[in-house]
Amino acid sequence: MRAHQSIFKGDKTCDVSTITSQDIHSAIDVQDLSQPEMDAGIREGFLSHHIKSGGNQHTIQIASLIGHLRQMGYFERRNKNKGAAKKFKSAANPFESLPLSTNGPPLVIMEMGAGRGMFGLTAAGVASASGINTHFFMVDRAGSRSKAEKAFRSNKKNTDTSYLKLNDVNWCRLCCDVSHVNLPVVLDDDGKYKEAKILCIAKHLCGAGTDIALKSLIPIRHKIDACLIATCCHGICNWEHYVGRDILREVMEGRNRNDEDSGIPSFGPLEFDLLRRWSGATVATRKGKPKNNGENGSFSDDEMEHSRVPVDEEKDCAGKLSQTSISSVVSELGLSCTIQGLGRACQRLIDYGRSQYIHRNIFQTDGKGMVVNNLSQYVHPEVTPQNAILWAYRKEPATIES
Repeated sequence: MRAHQSIFKGDKTCDVSTITSQDIHSAIDVQDLSQPEMDAGIREGFLSHHIKSGGNQHTIQIASLIGHLRQMGYFERRNKNKGAAKKFKSAANPFESLPLSTNGPPLVIMEMGAGRGMFGLTAAGVASASGINTHFFMVDRAGSRSKAEKAFRSNKKNTDTSYLKLNDVNWCRLCCDVSHVNLPVVLDDDGKYKEAKILCIAKHLCGAGTDIALKSLIPIRHKIDACLIATCCHGICNWEHYVGRDILREVMEGRNRNDEDSGIPSFGPLEFDLLRRWSGATVATRKGKPKNNGENGSFSDDEMEHSRVPVDEEKDCAGKLSQTSISSVVSELGLSCTIQGLGRACQRLIDYGRSQYIHRNIFQTDGKGMVVNNLSQYVHPEVTPQNAILWAYRKEPATIES
């Protein structure tokens, strides 16, 4: 708890017993950017293309994620006509249709652990509708029902909308585990992607899948322009694959990696195991039962997905809670945050380690402009309790117009 407050609140001497669940939930900003995309026609785009988004909750999540990519500048319209570009910038409706050009360096959208590929499909469709030469790769070890492929293959020219345009998207599904994918080989297509902007995305890439995906990016890190990853299911992370081990050691032990041993207890596999087990409390204590998503009479993917991550309350031989169970810890320390708050703090610490890994290992300083790196909430917890995103992108140096 003290490490959490030190990182996100800058308070190294706080009384952990007074920290509330609300304090922890508000420790990082909520940046819900879904409404502009809703207003622009994301729902209508899904309906026109017969795309099953997964229900209203998923539509809101995808809309906000698309909003973040738009804010990062990846859907800016590319026009040959400079006058048209100026008109676009001053238009009342930023999504209005203008003459577009699909020439120029490609934008490669790489969705890791894609599943059905709905997030990547939407991102690719929006980019293509903006006149961008768009290439979309879905990386996943298994197939899935209602896949993005169906939307691409069944799409007709007259179904493309001003919000989504699928006909001009070059797409491919790579049936490969993210731990085995060789991205340099994927992107080695006779120089086609030499000048490409590589955008790596993922929506609710569960547990260690996020860490494995981040490691897979290392061989192409010099090509990556941006990452946007919504994390999920922290309770099934593991120390072996976790990318933020050195970062959490520094935080928890209160010293730099190069410092000599100062007698401070170390942070290792056993401590991380507690962190990941306790992280499940945020989801497991969510009020209410899974809601029907209104599509095909089934539960939403979110609810089914997160219901598989229980709070691991270990008990001793007498059937009593062990001293390392989250309930026992909260009770013994008299924490005001309850198990839900402590679980959320554990989630945030796990994702903080990942965020720093992205900054240190993927977006190294290389003269390509400033790197913007952040950890934030992309929707409110009522939409999904797994609402954190890791995002980073290269920001071009500002230019002075004559």
